[in-house]
Formats: sequence, structure tokens, C-alpha cells
Amino acid sequence: MKESRFGRALQTVLDGRTCQSVTQGTKVRRHVMSLVTALMLSLFLVPGLAMAVDAGDSEGASNPPATSKTVVDNGDGTYTMSLSVTGQSQSSAEASPVDVIVVLDTSGSMDRETTTYVKSDTGAYGLVQGSYVQLYKKGSWGYSEVRNGYVGTVYTKAGWFDYEEYTGDRYTQSTTDRLSVAKDAVNSLADQLLGNNTPENPDMVQLSLVTFSTDAQTKIVGTTNLSRFQRAVNSLDHDGGTNWEAALRAAGNVPTRE
Repeated sequence: MKESRFGRALQTVLDGRTCQSVTQGTKVRRHVMSLVTALMLSLFLVPGLAMAVDAGDSEGASNPPATSKTVVDNGDGTYTMSLSVTGQSQSSAEASPVDVIVVLDTSGSMDRETTTYVKSDTGAYGLVQGSYVQLYKKGSWGYSEVRNGYVGTVYTKAGWFDYEEYTGDRYTQSTTDRLSVAKDAVNSLADQLLGNNTPENPDMVQLSLVTFSTDAQTKIVGTTNLSRFQRAVNSLDHDGGTNWEAALRAAGNVPTRE
């Protein structure tokens, strides 16, 4: 009976030691595996990055990125490794030549009048929430509309009898035909586009002009001369029908650079 109790007690002690040994062994294995993993990352990740730089240009090879790494014991059998890479970046841009074909409607309908607004310090109109509005001045008998040239304080009408002081840009109103407005827009566009040409790249941008009414005409092909282009635009007049199909065919036949 005593031997049996002693045997069971001994077995219990042995089982406890075995469990303790297993637990300690597990912790040891975790530490070892964590260290092995950290070493593998240190050995293989960093050379991989170095190889990626070496595969680039010679400048990248002579100035490899700076690397740093840290390993922190988390206290639970795991480790946290941080890897940082700092290097230089390079970029390059190559400009390609551009051919712009302006297609302008010169049909009879372009003689219709349209209202335009031009900035002026003494204009009679203001711009409120995207709309042009009449401006007013305050007098001894109330408010009245201002005319172009007025230099005093101006107001906008906010209600039937309510007026608010206006401090934004002022505009003058003018009425002209559609073709004149189109000419101004095209000439401004040409000025901006051809302004990209430089002594190093004098023909970076080339302009062509196609007009159409009853028929289509190619007025200019591939010019870099702003004065020549604008003279051709300013000489246009409105007449005839509106043949869009002919305009598109003519524009498609204008030669351009590859």
C-alpha cells in the first residue's frame, strides 16, 4: 500500500517535471525560432534590397540606400524587427511635339449677337454666385443703377428694398457677334499654346486652322508663327451653311507629325 502511494507520488513528480521540461523546452524553442527568423530576415532582406539597387543605373549602384534595423524582445517569446531604407529618387520628363488643329465655324449663324462681360474697375456690373448683376449707387433719394465710369461705392440688390455693398470685381457689358467672340478665344488659345515653344524646341507646338460654313477650307497647316495664325483668324467672316461633316473630313486630312 505504501509502495503504491509512493509510486503514484513519484509518478506525479515525474509528470510535473516532464510538464515543466516541456514548457521550458517550448519557450526555448520559441526563442530560438524567433532568433533564427530575425537572422534570416537580416541576412536575406537587406541583400535583396541591395541587389535591387545594383540592378539599376550606375549612379544608384555608387550611392546605395542607407539601411537600419532594430530587434525588440516583446517578453513573450516573440520579437519585433523594424527595417528602414532611405535612398534618393530620380525622375525625368521628356516632352513630345504637339500638333493642334483648330476647327472654327464661320457659317451665317455666327453673326448672331451675344453679350459679353469684360473686367473694368468702373464697370456697371458685378459677379455674384456665377451670374452677372446690375450694380447700384446710393443717393439722397435711394438707390439707382450705375453706369460705366462710376467710381464710388456700389451695391447689389438683395431684395425688393434691400441692398448690400459690393466689393468684388466689376465688369462692363458689351454686345457683339458670335464670330468675334470665337476669334478672341482662338487667338488667346494660340498665344498660350505657341508660348510653349522655346529656342531649344522652336516647333514643340504647331497650329493648323480649318474653317467651315457650306464647305470646309484648310487655311493654315503646321505653323509656329503666332502673327501669321492670328492674321488668318482675324480675316474671317461669317456666311453660308453649317457643314460639320466637311469640317471633320478636312481636319482629318491635315498632316501631323508622328
